Amino acid sequence: MRNETEYIQRLQLQPEESVGEKNVHLPGEEQPSTDYMQLYAAAQWLRFPRKIEAEFIADYYNSTIKTTRWAFTAGFLIYALFGYLDLYVAPISLRNVWLIRFGIGCPVLLIVVLFTFIKRFAPYMQLLGAAAATIGGVGVVAIIMITQPVEVANTHYYSGLILVMLFTSSWLRLRFWYALV
Repeated sequence: MRNETEYIQRLQLQPEESVGEKNVHLPGEEQPSTDYMQLYAAAQWLRFPRKIEAEFIADYYNSTIKTTRWAFTAGFLIYALFGYLDLYVAPISLRNVWLIRFGIGCPVLLIVVLFTFIKRFAPYMQLLGAAAATIGGVGVVAIIMITQPVEVANTHYYSGLILVMLFTSSWLRLRFWYALV
């Protein structure tokens, strides 16, 4: 990490340079070779050109992996702790609700937590995160569908979908297209 004064010195423009006359770059560095029209064309897909995209994905993975692990662990715990709530809000359908929650949702989240420790799965982390969140959300919808109309879960578990959306878009830090799924 550069110290602050060195960084400030590098940002200062050379006296003969002005913003309006030519492209401004840091003193001592070569002109950037990136074709900015190429960046503009790629913006419609929310991606950089291939070389820059590969660098970005590697850096993004390295900077977010710890947060991702904590998010999956917290998501697993919250999803599992809702099982306690099931005792009171879905007593008639409890067996089927727990089958969905503890037989499908929790194992998927736990497996993805374990995959975050295996470097081989690093390129697939965004896809795995989106898949796990989708399975969790579909699990909540399935729980709503199988509960009886007289059970509180039937009318109030939609709030679980809000938690899944928060988990997907905020905690996991999924990129836009993966979070959109």
